[in-house]
Amino acid sequence: MEHKGTVRLESERLILRRFEMSDVDAMYANWATDLKTTKYLRWNPHESKMVTAEYVSGVISLYINPMTYNWIIEFKDENTVIGSIDFHAISDRDERLELGFCMGSRWWNRGLMTEAVRTAIGFAFRELKAHKIGASYEEENVASGKVMMKNKMIYEGRLREHYRKHDGTFSDVLYYGIMRDEWEKLK
Repeated sequence: MEHKGTVRLESERLILRRFEMSDVDAMYANWATDLKTTKYLRWNPHESKMVTAEYVSGVISLYINPMTYNWIIEFKDENTVIGSIDFHAISDRDERLELGFCMGSRWWNRGLMTEAVRTAIGFAFRELKAHKIGASYEEENVASGKVMMKNKMIYEGRLREHYRKHDGTFSDVLYYGIMRDEWEKLK
């Protein structure tokens, strides 16, 4: 793959850009403490702005690595940050990336995350020359699955009791993927 790092991306309604320390207050208020948003995530709601600041600082420190892809999602209409999206589990050998995303519940059901995911997928295929992008979600998080399906990702399988939830119980995870040739046929 041809790594570019976390470069600024723009769509009709969104800007995907690097995290900045000035984003801490908005991240804390808009999604890091949002119980609806964090319900299905692997991390607990942030207990203080210090936790959010440490997270943002950690992300910023990784930008030196051109294999780091971690964007904040900024909603142009409101000029505010509303979520984040990233690529992780990057395999150069397999030319594969995995996608993760979250957004404050106040902005749900407007197609914004579908737009952010579409923008990130397009970047990975056009600029990074990725072969495949995968993503998974906890079975009960139906909205994340809809975002994947709207972006024409294909269901590939179920990982049984793969994630431990906040309450200690286990949940199945559903995995979706899209390959570059499939994406190119959509254009």
